[in-house]
Amino acid sequence: MLTDVKKHSLSLLALVILALLAVGSMDSEEDTKITQSKTVSFRVTSNGLSREYEANEVVADNKYKGKVIIVSGIVRSIGKDIMDQAYVVLESDVHCSFTVEQQSSFDRIAKGKTVSIKGEVSGLTIGSVMLMKCSIQ
Repeated sequence: MLTDVKKHSLSLLALVILALLAVGSMDSEEDTKITQSKTVSFRVTSNGLSREYEANEVVADNKYKGKVIIVSGIVRSIGKDIMDQAYVVLESDVHCSFTVEQQSSFDRIAKGKTVSIKGEVSGLTIGSVMLMKCSIQ
């Protein structure tokens, strides 16, 4: 009985994680262009942004959530999610999602290199600060 509960809980957790990862896939190129035309509210390092969220998620959300920022940091990984949408993860678990059209700028980045990314902060999800509608600066 307990084993079945654990299996169902793990399955549910996996579905939630996949759904959250797919959220970025709902961004359209038009939404990204609108975001990219907005004034930058903050410039911050990925380490600094993560530290603020670790210290107090509520305060960090009040400061950053829904705001357009430029975050700079070292690229930890580059990939695609289950919806075939590209993403970049910066050090300290800052996850940035990109539309298909924005992927053409990926030839300018590589793991281990420092990059600046402009995007809209959507908050903390599964331990990562999430930025949507991103572009490489």
